[in-house]
Amino acid sequence: MKLVSTILPIAGALMIVFGIVILLAFPTYIARKIQSENYLGHEPNGSLNAMTKSWLTPTYDMKLAIWVYSVTNAKAVVDGAKPHVVEKGPYTFIEKQSKNYTFLIGDERILYFNNHTYHFSSNDSCLTCFLNDKVTVPNILLQKLIDAHDEAGFAIKFAIEEAIKLANESVFLTVNVGDLLFNGYDDPLVSKICHYPLVNTICKSLGIPDKIGLFYGQNNTDDGSYLINTGLKAATDLGKLYAWKNMTILPGKYWYGPQARMINGTDGQLFSPFLLPNQKLTIFVGQICRSVDMEVTGAQVFRGVDTYEYSPAKSMNDVEFQRSLGFCNPLSPIYFADPEIQPRNCSPKGLMDISSCAPNNPRIYISQPHFYGSPSALGSAIDGLARPSENDRTYVLINPFVGVVTEAMRRSQLNIGVLPGKIPTLSKLKPSIIPIIWLNETAIFDEETRGLLTQVSFFTKISTFVGIIVLSLGCFLILLTIGTLLVKKYYRKVEEPLINDDDEEEEIEVPLPNASLIVIQEAPVIQPVVVEPVAYQAI
Repeated sequence: MKLVSTILPIAGALMIVFGIVILLAFPTYIARKIQSENYLGHEPNGSLNAMTKSWLTPTYDMKLAIWVYSVTNAKAVVDGAKPHVVEKGPYTFIEKQSKNYTFLIGDERILYFNNHTYHFSSNDSCLTCFLNDKVTVPNILLQKLIDAHDEAGFAIKFAIEEAIKLANESVFLTVNVGDLLFNGYDDPLVSKICHYPLVNTICKSLGIPDKIGLFYGQNNTDDGSYLINTGLKAATDLGKLYAWKNMTILPGKYWYGPQARMINGTDGQLFSPFLLPNQKLTIFVGQICRSVDMEVTGAQVFRGVDTYEYSPAKSMNDVEFQRSLGFCNPLSPIYFADPEIQPRNCSPKGLMDISSCAPNNPRIYISQPHFYGSPSALGSAIDGLARPSENDRTYVLINPFVGVVTEAMRRSQLNIGVLPGKIPTLSKLKPSIIPIIWLNETAIFDEETRGLLTQVSFFTKISTFVGIIVLSLGCFLILLTIGTLLVKKYYRKVEEPLINDDDEEEEIEVPLPNASLIVIQEAPVIQPVVVEPVAYQAI
């Protein structure tokens, strides 16, 4: 009885207290540990901390896989046919990053340049993929001259028209994959046109280069300086972007509204810890000169680590919302007459017009591969194009507790807007948006990072599990004690005799009611009625 009334409740109470301490104290300890180490900066001895070293030269497995679309019926397209493409790839490049940096404002901010290098990997590419493969693609620079032709004087118009007429290839040209991507190529037609005495000034004013390539000049280079928060004072500010290329806001030549020109969000390299499932992430992407919103679209365990899955927010495909921000080009050419496919004064749905951001302002549109998320009319306008699938979408997996990326799949497609302008020899060419490449930029965390995240996840789960078990046992002991006492009390009452032995020998007296309280009413006495004889008088 003493065990039940004393020891069990004390043990239960202690377990409850201990369970609550485990559930509250251990996660708090982990959180404080993360806050104390999750910043870019120095150790007390002056050396760079582990996070900064990892950030400077990330050991993630990073690859850039590119698929190229080659147009097989170039001459027929000029005569009005629908483009037919063949997709080949992947041409895979191993990516390495390294940063040059300077701490500022008491180590609260850091200015850095992120250098990217790409090396072709035949082992990770398709068996028949070589950089000297020939592909036929739209002539990017010619579109600049077509636009200039429409606004030029007679002499310049004549020079451009004659050059295009004499050229074997005009709207399309055939180049090596390596030159198309990083090495750059000479455009014989554009070079010929730009050597005309009257046209060369137009070429210079348009900024037409001697060589062109989709990523020409971007290998072993950076995309400008970034000024971010180090997270030293507050972990929630880690990665916050203040300036890009020494600009706190983009100049007027970028985009078509002040909000679109804002430089905000993070740099996409670092994320703050303790992310919430309803928390949106805003990432500034220097390659497209704009911020992109990401939202949680799911949760999953990736290689033993709990993650949130982030994908582009639905608002990214909301044309009217993007127009209100200033991302719609009011002078966008009309490719589709249906406003449900291409709203007025904007690019077709699902496409991002980055012509104001790209060097020399070519008519380039970014979409997801195979026009995933766009109206089906865009894919139907191109023969040979694979149907879009879930494998074409972009997503990032982030451990929300630490804010570390575990896997990133950034998939995008570069498309060229092809227009005939007012050139007679191109009068049959139909306005179209032709894909030129699609790419998948992948980054997967290394084993060391995985090990650290797995430890954090493991100890957090174990502490939660142990805390719940101990708390449950404590509650069980308390309930067991209460139940035992109630049962014993119940049986004690049941076992007590209802009649004692002494009571059996006693005479049971039934008390009479109090006589004084009983009133007996006597029945009334009925007196006999005596009828006396009546004397009748004789008449």
